[in-house]
Amino acid sequence: MIVPEVSTKVEKKKKEGGRKITCYNCHTDTTPLWRRTPDRLHSLCNACGLYYKQYKTHRPLNLQ
Repeated sequence: MIVPEVSTKVEKKKKEGGRKITCYNCHTDTTPLWRRTPDRLHSLCNACGLYYKQYKTHRPLNLQ
């Protein structure tokens, strides 16, 4: 029986870029979805990305 290899987008990004992705704001390395800052220079975890989208400021570290 042949089982197809399951790969996630996060794993694929790690392999392509050769670096581990971390959130620009809170520095976590696990999230269900990676988001980008509006200038597209940095990666944000899902929580920080949604907070930034709503409030136009980075998520305070005490909310984590």
